[in-house]
Amino acid sequence: CLPACMFTTPGYGEAWRWMLPLACTFLNECICLSMLYPFLGFMVLDFGLVESTNEAGLYVGYIASMFTLGQLLSGSFWGSASDRWGRRRVICIGLFNTMLLAPLFGLSRNLWQAMAVRFAMGLLSGNAAAAKAYIGEAVTPETQDMGFSLVAICWSIGNVCAASLGGFLSRPAVQFPNAFGGTIFESWPYLLPCTVAAAFAGIGCVVTLRFLPSQPRRSSGDATAVGGQSGQSGGPWGYVLRNRRCRDVFLIYFCISWLDYGMFEVYPLWAITSTAEGGLAWSPAQVGFTQMLGGPMLLLGNLVLLPALRRRIPSSLALQRFAICAMAIPGFALFPLAATCCAGDDGAATLAVLPVFFLRITSVGLIFTLSFQFINGVVDEGHRSMLGGVTGAAQQAGNVARFLTPSASAWLVAWANASPYRFPLDHTLPFTLFGVAWLAPLYFNLRLKEADVERSSELQERDLERSAPRVPR
Repeated sequence: CLPACMFTTPGYGEAWRWMLPLACTFLNECICLSMLYPFLGFMVLDFGLVESTNEAGLYVGYIASMFTLGQLLSGSFWGSASDRWGRRRVICIGLFNTMLLAPLFGLSRNLWQAMAVRFAMGLLSGNAAAAKAYIGEAVTPETQDMGFSLVAICWSIGNVCAASLGGFLSRPAVQFPNAFGGTIFESWPYLLPCTVAAAFAGIGCVVTLRFLPSQPRRSSGDATAVGGQSGQSGGPWGYVLRNRRCRDVFLIYFCISWLDYGMFEVYPLWAITSTAEGGLAWSPAQVGFTQMLGGPMLLLGNLVLLPALRRRIPSSLALQRFAICAMAIPGFALFPLAATCCAGDDGAATLAVLPVFFLRITSVGLIFTLSFQFINGVVDEGHRSMLGGVTGAAQQAGNVARFLTPSASAWLVAWANASPYRFPLDHTLPFTLFGVAWLAPLYFNLRLKEADVERSSELQERDLERSAPRVPR
């Protein structure tokens, strides 16, 4: 089996030519989304809106949701733009916009400025949709596992980088007074991490321009070439809503986005809850330690576990069902057992939590990777010129869930902790509901057939040769 960077695709050359710039793109996307979380509470405190970081939650939610809201409104536009203008151009536009806007977030002096900049960063970034569509065109059925795993692999690395960047570089005059006292970073305590993120976006833009093979327009003989897209009533969303298989795949993606991002909210709130109310009474540092381990777990899941399972379960739909039933449901539902058996003993509780956390992280990584393949596969041969638009529409569906689920999940935890009722309406309710909710994507998965989500090798290779891009020298 060739290393990932050595397999080739007709017209695209060696995989590293597109994997390297797309890795920079996904890393930048993750850093932009997550970098602010370590310091956002302090930023709200500096705005003078609250008296302590304990009261900052509501305003933190406002700022954090703006990036997702921006992408929600523009996802299908940027995806369709990548169909018309080329993937590389749209990715570079997004990276360039991030390079310009990220420092402005660090210069924000009030809530409205911070929200406006975050909204603009999401609205003007079509990186994720264009990059996923590019992968869909650059892989074959034999290499799509590795190609789409690039998203999860980069996300796992990006989570660690984002936490480090936001945590260590924010408020540098407070953390490192000898080096940064009296500098511009004392007046603007959040400018340094934002500037570093902007520099990384600039590097990614240069790498993309230099190495990413261009994606030209399809030939005029293609029945669905760029101009033909306008002939399809409703554009990408019209195509999705007319096709049952597309609707089912989008509903799978919506459900897993809701559950994944909801658990990101539920898990830390549960872990810091007192043992008397069913939590672990952990400190933020203990919660952060387990979440930091999620990066290596996600890496292990996509590089080791996915290939091993694929050899035993060749069907992508069956493999996703296995990941839901054997991994996701127990990985989301069993956290309260750690508090039941080990509350008060931090070491034992950590050992009890980690196996469940491993199932929670790796299952979602596998399920997302397979869902990206399904989104690519549901666009049939007669509508491949709409791939970017459909991928952008899927991004919008996921962003609806990501925009709504944090507040809903936080409310659910608060209600469950105050509940006077017994199981299952006690403090375990969020985990019970999340475990049962995995039956929804399982149901939509069972409605699909392999032919709905898989493209044959012959058709994909023919399509690749017909739209082969010019590889930069």
